[in-house]
Amino acid sequence: MTTSAWIARMPMKYVQALNHNEIVGLIVRTRSLRRVRERFPGGRTAVLKALSDVGFDFGALLEEQFREGKSDVELSALHNLSTKWIAAERKKRGFDAKIGRPAKTTTDNEILAAFEKHGNYSAAARRLRLNRETFTRRYKAAIAGKAGDGGSQAP
Repeated sequence: MTTSAWIARMPMKYVQALNHNEIVGLIVRTRSLRRVRERFPGGRTAVLKALSDVGFDFGALLEEQFREGKSDVELSALHNLSTKWIAAERKKRGFDAKIGRPAKTTTDNEILAAFEKHGNYSAAARRLRLNRETFTRRYKAAIAGKAGDGGSQAP
C-alpha cells in the first residue's frame, strides 16, 4: 500500500498529527484547498475539519479571496468545491454575489449598425456575440427609441 493510500484510510485526526506542518504549509503556500486535497485525499468536510484542528481558518482565506474580487467560478476551480457551496459561504459571510462573467453591454447604436451591415438578425447577433433573440429584442427597442437618445443601453 502506498503512503498516500495509507494516509487516505486513516482518520483525519491522525493525518493531521502526522502532517501538521505539511498541511498548513501547503494551504498557506498555495492558497488552494484543491492542492491540499490532492496531497491529503479526503472529502471537503474532513479536510476542512483537519485544517481547523491544526489551527488554520479556511473561512478567513475565503474572505480574503472574496475581498480580492475573485468570482465564485474562480474560487470553485481553485478549491475544487461547488460554486453553490462557494456562493453559500459568500452569502453567509456577508459578501455580495460576484458574477463570474460581467454582462455584455452593447449600445443601441452598435445594434443598429450591426443590423445595417449584415441585413438580418442572426448574422448581426453573431457579429456582436449576442443571442439572436436578445439581439432581436434589443434591435426592436433601439428602433422604438431612435427618435430619442440613440446611444442608451437597453437591458
